[in-house]
Amino acid sequence: MARISVLVWFLTVGTAVAEVPKVVTDIAPVHSLVASVMDGVGQPSLLLPAGASPHSHAMRPSDAQSLQDAAVVFWIGEALTPWLHDSLENLGENAQKVSLLDVPETIIHEAEDHSDHDHGHSHGPVDPHAWLDPQNAKIWLGEIARILSAADPEHDKIYEENALRAAAALEKIEADTHDQVSQVTGSIVVQHDALRYFEERFSVETIGAITNVDDAAPSAKRLKDLQGELSGDQPVCLIVPTVGGAQDIKGLDRDVQISQTDILGANLEAGPNLYADLLIDVAKAFTACGNI
Repeated sequence: MARISVLVWFLTVGTAVAEVPKVVTDIAPVHSLVASVMDGVGQPSLLLPAGASPHSHAMRPSDAQSLQDAAVVFWIGEALTPWLHDSLENLGENAQKVSLLDVPETIIHEAEDHSDHDHGHSHGPVDPHAWLDPQNAKIWLGEIARILSAADPEHDKIYEENALRAAAALEKIEADTHDQVSQVTGSIVVQHDALRYFEERFSVETIGAITNVDDAAPSAKRLKDLQGELSGDQPVCLIVPTVGGAQDIKGLDRDVQISQTDILGANLEAGPNLYADLLIDVAKAFTACGNI
């Protein structure tokens, strides 16, 4: 009986040591990167549901509970999800909060203000859509693996190997995407100024954006300025969000071809493959515009 009790004690201790930390993420692309690193060990939770706006989401009671139970929270940062900041500030001292925009060597672009009035909420000087540059994703994979290894050293080798494998896969996707969008020419306008990281990484040229990074309604001045950047009656291709569809087309006052994508992967299956699928989907949106 004593031997059985000792065996049970050892099994109980072993189970406690092997417990995987609870990990929470803010948006689907971040969830995808974390899931790829945790593959074979555990699964992170995702706060933002498909189709919801990261700028103004209202947390559900279940979200608050997930945060309270979390050992590690990976999020882009307050510039993207200001509603999440206060909740993270109230977490316990032992919970790790990792803002990916603050990870060293992350490529950051400043936000461009297309408005001529105050909208009451702003991202400030930072364009937070940094996940659309796969170079950032590769940097973050390494940081995610480092953080998880520190929180769960029993699985550190798995985290490290998964991160290296995911980064290598992104290298190929990045090269394929370069080839895919390199021939894209013509007059392209984006509805939401959230694709700059993708445009910069893959050298895709656009005429401009209708709305700024926080997706506030464009002013009459902004639409007039955009009209001035278009020549004559040339048709344009407008890249719009899959969720919500095209808006403000009349403001362009010309023939418009519509191409759709969603930078959060709202119509993609959540999980380790979502990030790669997202890059492919954004690339398809640009190539669908053809050579207008």
